[in-house]
Amino acid sequence: MSASIHSSGKIRGWLLATPTVGRLVAPVFAAHDVWRQRRALAELDDHRLDDLGLTRRDAAREAARPIWDQGPSIRR
Repeated sequence: MSASIHSSGKIRGWLLATPTVGRLVAPVFAAHDVWRQRRALAELDDHRLDDLGLTRRDAAREAARPIWDQGPSIRR
C-alpha cells in the first residue's frame, strides 16, 4: 500500500508541475485536500478540539461546508 501512496504523490507532483495540466487539476487536488482536512476535523475528540479552541459544534459546522467553500472559516 505504501508504494501506491508514494506513486500517487509522484504523479500528483508531476501533474502540478506541468503548466497546462496543473491549472486543470490543481482545483481538484485542493478540493480533495479540503475534504480530507474537514473529515479529520470532524473526527477529533473533544480534548483535541479544546486544544484548538473549538467546540464540537464548530467542528461539525466546518465539516458540513461544501468543498468549494474554501474561504475564511470557523466564525463565532
